[in-house]
Amino acid sequence: MKTRSFFPICFTLLASMISLQAQQSQAKPDVNTELQQKRSEVEQKSVEVLELRSAMTIQEAEMSNLKTEMEDIKSHNQSLADSMKAKQDEIANLKAILKAYEDEKKVSQEVVKTIQDLETPVDSSEATPLPFNDNDYREEYNAALNLYFDRDYKGAIKDFLTLLSISSTHALADNCEYWIGESYYSLDNYSEAIVAFQKVSGLGDGNKSDAALFKIGMSYLKMGKKAKAVDSFKLLEKSFPASDLVPKAKQYLTTQEKF
Repeated sequence: MKTRSFFPICFTLLASMISLQAQQSQAKPDVNTELQQKRSEVEQKSVEVLELRSAMTIQEAEMSNLKTEMEDIKSHNQSLADSMKAKQDEIANLKAILKAYEDEKKVSQEVVKTIQDLETPVDSSEATPLPFNDNDYREEYNAALNLYFDRDYKGAIKDFLTLLSISSTHALADNCEYWIGESYYSLDNYSEAIVAFQKVSGLGDGNKSDAALFKIGMSYLKMGKKAKAVDSFKLLEKSFPASDLVPKAKQYLTTQEKF
């Protein structure tokens, strides 16, 4: 009787062990799949954080440039105001001289005519139109940049292209091409953004070359071309080691090495 009762118990224990092993082997793929999903989510979040931080750095640099330009404009306006005051003082002096001559009745017709010519307003219809100067270019640039910050990306592209058609050698020409790229980037047109960013280094004073190279990498990331993005970030690190964007690029490269 004892032998008969022993065998069913053994069979029951053996079946339980087989069932448990099957459950454990089935659970392992589920754990691996979930771990891979978590890794993918972490990588995606790292890209998003990198994009936000880089945008802040780039826009802070642009705001700094705008502040400098505003200070230059303020200084220029002060110079104009000083010049205008000097001219007004000169006119006042001329009027005083004219009055003195008239009082003494010793003024000649030639002197009177000269002073009257100085005070006669110029007919605007006969005035020679002024060329599109540096101040005009900067004012139009700031207006186009305001369109970008107002999210009128197509309008910004149009105005920046107009400025480039006027002068591609101006110091702000590279900025114009850069913000064309940023506008396309904001419109999710990453291929056109890359085309624009690649033109930046050959224009203007070159102060946007590092930012353009960084955004080429970000555009490739958005397109899912990670290898090209890594190449762009490495080129940024090599070409512009002092750039504020290099730490952002290193952050992504370090993240990639973990996966």
